[in-house]
Amino acid sequence: MAIYTMQIKTVSRSSGHSATAKIAYNCRDKITDLRTGEIHKYNSKKMSEDLVHSEITYKDLTLDKKERSEIWNNAELAENRKDSRTAREYVVALPKELSTEQNIELVREFAKELTSKYNNLADWAIHNEKDGNGNIHAHILTTTREFNPETKQLGERTAIEWNNIKCQKNNVPVTQEQIKEIRKDWETIQNKHLAMAGLDLAVSCERKEDRETVKKHLGKEAVSLERQGIETELGNHNRTIDNVVQLERQIYSDGNNLARERAELERLELQKQAIERQQRIDEQLKQQLELARQHELMRLELLRQEQAKQAEEKKQAELKAKEQEKIARLKVPTDNFITANSRYKLFDIAREHKEFFTKQNVGDYEYWTSRNGDIDVHKTHININKQSDESIKLALDVAVSQFGDKLNINGNDDFIKATIEIIASDERYAKISLDKPEHQEMLDSKRLDIEIEKAVDLDLDNIPDLDISNAPDMNLDEPKQQRKHELEHKMDRGWGMSR
Repeated sequence: MAIYTMQIKTVSRSSGHSATAKIAYNCRDKITDLRTGEIHKYNSKKMSEDLVHSEITYKDLTLDKKERSEIWNNAELAENRKDSRTAREYVVALPKELSTEQNIELVREFAKELTSKYNNLADWAIHNEKDGNGNIHAHILTTTREFNPETKQLGERTAIEWNNIKCQKNNVPVTQEQIKEIRKDWETIQNKHLAMAGLDLAVSCERKEDRETVKKHLGKEAVSLERQGIETELGNHNRTIDNVVQLERQIYSDGNNLARERAELERLELQKQAIERQQRIDEQLKQQLELARQHELMRLELLRQEQAKQAEEKKQAELKAKEQEKIARLKVPTDNFITANSRYKLFDIAREHKEFFTKQNVGDYEYWTSRNGDIDVHKTHININKQSDESIKLALDVAVSQFGDKLNINGNDDFIKATIEIIASDERYAKISLDKPEHQEMLDSKRLDIEIEKAVDLDLDNIPDLDISNAPDMNLDEPKQQRKHELEHKMDRGWGMSR
């Protein structure tokens, strides 16, 4: 039997709802809320199994369902308050006595009635259980503002959304009265379509107390007959009402159970979407963290390589600096050394002195050192590291052989004195001259002394004893002084080894 059922609900942000989510659920569609960025997706195959039909109605117009997302996003964007009401929903039970096509026409006419009365838009969908248990119903979602079909924009609020004060000022029935009129409109339209289908059925929007479904008082006679098992008209009437009430209660219970199941299904679907959304966010965050980790590892590796490179360069630079420092140090003579301006030859001198030299390399710089390291032979000088007559003679032989007879002596006084002593006293070095005038003067003086000593050196042991008691005093140093004067006289005339 046809039963009148209508629920009128509001979609409000204060309750955590949105028009985009509600229409996506009603029409089993996928809508992205441009205000919040949320994606409301109910278009899966499983969710769409109970969808019979959906349509967008504005008066006599049927709009393209592709405009659904734009329309309801505009409805959301038209409201600024956090507790704004963005839509109104009418949930109506449809008579199972009508075919699917007849029920579509029934809902379409009711949607036209609503939009013609309030100049708003109605987006509606018909649902039926996939097992065909007869629980066919419709969800009609209307905008709370007037709709412009050309721009798809929302304008002023419709009269049903006004508060009572505004309604009274504009001579419009208050909201509750308007709702009663809408309920009556649904009764009228539904009965019309039942009649058009040739069905002797009717529904009523009146309260149960006002319908002819209230038990009547039996009275004594009826009670007595009923007790005797005799059915009476009043008893039959009351039993019919009991059956109807029981049936309505069963239907109401089933409807409540179904509503709870649907609410639970919707909650689970929303929960599933929230979990999937969070999983996507977590996966994106995980990928971002992994990418950041990889970038950090690459950065650290590049930094490590750069540090290693800089350390190696620093090490090589330090080694090179030490090498250059050593070369520079080797190029500078030590305390005692002999220099000349020509290149040297070494091995013949080494054999003569029963010595040998070892080649030393520091970078591209090379020099030679004696067996015990007494002398170092460089290209421009010879260092005497351990002063001795042998080391000085070896150095002089190398210097004369390699540099020539013109030498330069440098060092402390003892070294210079010892070197000049050896040069003056050894005939091999008779041709050596010294670069510094003061050294050459010392060498000349030493050579003169040696020459004088040689000239007056008499073997007194071979002279017979003489009686010189009556001889005049004699100066024994006079011959030596005389020889010195003669040599000096010769040097003054240019003879000898002057520079």
